[in-house]
Amino acid sequence: MEEVYEGHGADAVASAAVVTVAVDRASVLAETARVLLGSLEVDATLVGVARVVARCLADWCTVVTLDDEGAFHRVAWATADPSCEEAVRALTEHLPPGTGPEAHVRLTIATGRSRLVTRVSEAEQDLSEGNSDQASLIRHAGLRSSMVVPIVGRGRMVGAITLVRGEYRDPFGAEELALAEEVGRLGGLAVENAGAHESLGVAERRFRSFVDSLGAILWEADPATLAMSFVSRRAEELLGFPVERWLEEPGFWAGKIHPADRDYTVSYRRVATGEGRDHELEYRMVAADGRKVWFQDLVFVDVGEDGKAERLVGIMVDVTRRKRAEHVLWESRQRFASLARTLQASLLPPHLPEIPGLDVAARYRSAENDLEVVGDFYDLFELGSAAGGGEGWGVVIGDVCGKGPEAAALASVARHTVRAAAMREPQPSGVLVQLNDAVLHQDVGERFCTAIYARVLPGVDGVSMSLSCGGHPLPLMLRADGSVEAAGSPGTLLGLFEVPELTDTDVELGPGDAAVFFTDGATEAKRRGVLLGEDRLRAIVSTCTGLRAAEIAQRLEDAIMAFQEESGPSDDLAIVVLRVPEAG
Repeated sequence: MEEVYEGHGADAVASAAVVTVAVDRASVLAETARVLLGSLEVDATLVGVARVVARCLADWCTVVTLDDEGAFHRVAWATADPSCEEAVRALTEHLPPGTGPEAHVRLTIATGRSRLVTRVSEAEQDLSEGNSDQASLIRHAGLRSSMVVPIVGRGRMVGAITLVRGEYRDPFGAEELALAEEVGRLGGLAVENAGAHESLGVAERRFRSFVDSLGAILWEADPATLAMSFVSRRAEELLGFPVERWLEEPGFWAGKIHPADRDYTVSYRRVATGEGRDHELEYRMVAADGRKVWFQDLVFVDVGEDGKAERLVGIMVDVTRRKRAEHVLWESRQRFASLARTLQASLLPPHLPEIPGLDVAARYRSAENDLEVVGDFYDLFELGSAAGGGEGWGVVIGDVCGKGPEAAALASVARHTVRAAAMREPQPSGVLVQLNDAVLHQDVGERFCTAIYARVLPGVDGVSMSLSCGGHPLPLMLRADGSVEAAGSPGTLLGLFEVPELTDTDVELGPGDAAVFFTDGATEAKRRGVLLGEDRLRAIVSTCTGLRAAEIAQRLEDAIMAFQEESGPSDDLAIVVLRVPEAG
């Protein structure tokens, strides 16, 4: 199926159903303008334009001109992809100008109207009039989308630019077509400048008149003083100051930069210019009526044979609307982040209780995306005598599958279910059975959770603990002698089976021993695709002998965050530490 749209600019393709990626318009126009300013030789200029277009807009492109006798001449071709260079070279050597991928050139030159082909059929690829060798070359080069824009100089059609994208790129759209047409108009001006019998001064005035019609400010400046030697008339339209002030008043440009941006902007420009380095800046300027106008300023440094900057050429694009949209988005993100933090905090106890004979601590670290709520939760609470076996304490840590409000809601249900069940049920496995039932009866699709619940009884010489695990990473017991062991049996995930497989395990903690509970954000922390894993986590825990509970939790958090420092945490992390202090 072939879809062809014909016309001038974006309006001609408004009905296209293809979503295209926005092209950096300012950069393309700036580079094109620099090429045109650098040469008045037609072929060299058009070769430069072809290279800019191929690199910034297309996979490859060609430029065809029309002589006074109506014959086509391919004067330039370029490709941004080295892998298709040979195929494009073969096309340019074997296909006559205006055939194959350039087939729409004839119609564009005849009508003066651009042509956009958003999807190219096999029939379009076989435009070689039965020549199988030429058809093979076209297919080998790859052709998914193409567009042809006219080159007009001194009111007459002098050629066309063909832009091609291959099968692995998004097809061209309205924005790219409008930009290519501007490049074509600039190319036409270059041909006019080079071919005109008028003086260079007349051609330059025409070029600068065209520059003044662009939607951005083009300028030239002295690299030593930053004083402007040329500023397009668009500057007066955007900021309200006459061009003469830009050119005649010392320090005018710097003086109109917003005070908050001035020092950095001027300093950065001087440093980049001194290094002979092209650069880009975004800053605010204060208009004549007091408005704050944001500009994206792309600067090209012309360097002489001695390595020193001889001229600055730049293009200033008004990006105020974009900056306002970014600010609105930032404010919205801050509001949602605040809501997410509030919702996440509801899954955690506001503070940990003080337990006689036991040192306790917890850490929670959210993932990089602070707009999403995840299902990690923990709790530590006092048990009543109704739980059987004497008073004690309950500790739970768990993780709900998935992210977002539904995961947070299920985590809240899990936390409160465990609290309620623990007041009546003495066996940890019995508490998790009730949690399993609660998850099964929630309307949450296929979500499930993992959890460990432990019943803790502090004594004179230590702590007795009974725990059960429902598919959660097993806790690590750090002994006073530095040894580390996992406690419990994995059990089944909660919320998937009517009758889960759960067991109870008894653990004794003596003076100096600690129990370390954690979510999978610890073992699944990544560095360059490699998981931290249980072995590394055990090694970290083994270094915590003799530390208080808070110090153990902090060391674990720091080590885990350092492991994934390059990419940042991809999952939330919760840690709970129970430690029996040494005697005395």
